[in-house]
Amino acid sequence: MHNAMKRLISTIITLVLLLSLCACAQDNIKTPVPDDKPTQGENTSETQKEPEKPQQNESQTIETKKQNKGIKPTLDIDTLGLTELKTASLKDKEITVFLTENGAFKYGDKKELDWFSGLKESYGIAVKPIVTKDSVLYSAQLISAKSGKGAELVTARLTDAFASLSLMQSVFTTELSDTPFSKEVYSQTQNKLFTANGCVKMLWYNKSIIKDDAPQTLYKAGNWTADILSATFISAKNQKAALLQNTGDWSAFLSTAGKQITGIEENSAVIKLTDKASIAAADKYTKIINSAPLTESHSFIKGNVAFCYAQTPAKRDFEVGFVPVAKIAEDGSDVIERAGVGMGVSSYAPKEKQETALLLALLWSARYSEARVDELLFDLKQSPEAVKEYLELSRTAKIYSADAKISSLFSGDTIPEALSKDEDTVYNAFGEAYNRTNILNIRQ
Repeated sequence: MHNAMKRLISTIITLVLLLSLCACAQDNIKTPVPDDKPTQGENTSETQKEPEKPQQNESQTIETKKQNKGIKPTLDIDTLGLTELKTASLKDKEITVFLTENGAFKYGDKKELDWFSGLKESYGIAVKPIVTKDSVLYSAQLISAKSGKGAELVTARLTDAFASLSLMQSVFTTELSDTPFSKEVYSQTQNKLFTANGCVKMLWYNKSIIKDDAPQTLYKAGNWTADILSATFISAKNQKAALLQNTGDWSAFLSTAGKQITGIEENSAVIKLTDKASIAAADKYTKIINSAPLTESHSFIKGNVAFCYAQTPAKRDFEVGFVPVAKIAEDGSDVIERAGVGMGVSSYAPKEKQETALLLALLWSARYSEARVDELLFDLKQSPEAVKEYLELSRTAKIYSADAKISSLFSGDTIPEALSKDEDTVYNAFGEAYNRTNILNIRQ
């Protein structure tokens, strides 16, 4: 049977099964959803003690920045005009929020959980954090929300965020200018998901192995291709080093032929594994990556792997540089993948708490964004110029991995070889990814 007919039948079967299950599905419970835009200006007339003000926005540049080890972000979000409420109004409020088990960021020797605990002293707001394993984060928040005891803020890892968007409400509908969060991610997630600027995956490289900043030089000249990446393996092998360690899945590599193959595109989950562009990219990278798989003795942190695909590579005392995933040919696409953690205002939050939840999400985004800059500057030892380049590049990033179940199909030390075969073979091997994508889009 032709593969297109197979896909049509599979889609129809999936739709029929979903519709038949809707009557008893847990996430089909009908709960009134508040207006998209939270009520503005609540409780602004209260007389409250102004908390200690953070530093002003212009007090630091990247060139002069000092590491922030405190609770308050350097950026004063009250000056941005995004909400009528100011941070002084957080005093005596209470908010519940789900958090990922590993946390979104660190500051000094503190973690995200410490930051939420410190808000009581700094801003007067009491936050109840519910730390949940990533594997059950969505389901825990769904059950909690529909039981009427949900948190006001919903959290999701970017690489597993699509399902959680159904639990969040769109907040801003106007054009945004200066924001403490990634405007690009916000737009890519139906105006729901707040996250830090600069949280993306790239190819980090060990400058002790890859000399003279060659990848950056080639990238800036428009010559950074998979063949050039492969050629660097000659240098790595001479130093008894492996080529690449991947700390995630391989889905982003499938979009290096010029078309987005997986992830979120135009507010929908997409899967295009049978597209010629996907097969061409898989074929190219399978030949490069699978020809020299990692051994147990290799890791980037040991200093004997040339490249590491990650948001933050574990490193020792060697210097690192960064570059996008190389396009497979001159007419392909460089790839930069969104990563990190996002947060949104719950669709089930009581109306009287929505504006407070939004304000806290903005404060969290500002602190998270600054923590990321500090990580680039002080942990990864990037120059101010390099940090600016990294942040600018991150604005072009896309969400190539948006669901953990789909992502698991592309994980491992090597790329699944079925991805580089003919159209029928690809679909038969990854039909589960298509079915899961259908389910995700129906739930929205």
